[in-house]
Amino acid sequence: MMILIAVLRVAGCSQDSTSAILNIGKKKVVEAERWIREADLQHVKDVLRDSAIKQGVIKSLAKSQEVDGELLAIASSLSRDEILGHYRYDWPEPALPLILHPPVVKLWSESKRGPHGYYVNMCVSTSHSIAPHCWAKAMVRDLGGPAFPLHFRGTPVTEEEFSAPQVDIHPDMPGELDIAFALPTHAFEASGMKGNISGRIAVISISGNTGQAASWTGTGCWIAQPLALFRPSPDLRAYLKQGVYHVDVSVGYEGGPDSYMEMEIFSPHSWQALKVKIVKGS
Repeated sequence: MMILIAVLRVAGCSQDSTSAILNIGKKKVVEAERWIREADLQHVKDVLRDSAIKQGVIKSLAKSQEVDGELLAIASSLSRDEILGHYRYDWPEPALPLILHPPVVKLWSESKRGPHGYYVNMCVSTSHSIAPHCWAKAMVRDLGGPAFPLHFRGTPVTEEEFSAPQVDIHPDMPGELDIAFALPTHAFEASGMKGNISGRIAVISISGNTGQAASWTGTGCWIAQPLALFRPSPDLRAYLKQGVYHVDVSVGYEGGPDSYMEMEIFSPHSWQALKVKIVKGS
């Protein structure tokens, strides 16, 4: 009944008309509207699910002789967001920044192929609703730019230099963001280039086609832009020679604020010595 009251009122019916259509007292209409306005927002959201709204309209209002075709069409088109926007001062909820967890260094390997490399990887999560079209960039201060797009684990690895696939991050499905990586000197074949947000990716190691394999000594690392993952040659701008680099990572999503973290990447003399240190979080 709560849902039907809300739907009829937002559709333009007066309290008197609503009570007549539903054959209830006007007091119940008033009490229901007060509850929607004043109750805990999460509780109200749980009650006013879109599926419950559609089900209530179809099963009840469609059978009522008091509801004409025009009113039924308006009521059937209403969503939870529209109802909450009509009643609540705290809707829409403010967009919250994504949560950037401390970066860690992970060994990326496949059981049949041995180690592929070490990665600076960061978990990115949201504590509220879905964060759509998430993106990430890294600015290496020591290089004076540019901003490198970063790769979310499980998305396709392509030869893109200035963009990377975006992902939707769910409260129960965080994203895994690759920030930098270091590789062994021996080469590996690539496999499994496609995946989902929680899947694995394959790395194409340095090949003779780039003309760099013979001269590369195994030192340094790369910022994890798609192009570097696809063809990690030391002639790329994303390649960091051995040393310590100050890196600013920014992560955001459609309609939401950006999150930031400053870190130091220790580009190693040997791929197994890749390290990271947080300087400042968002």
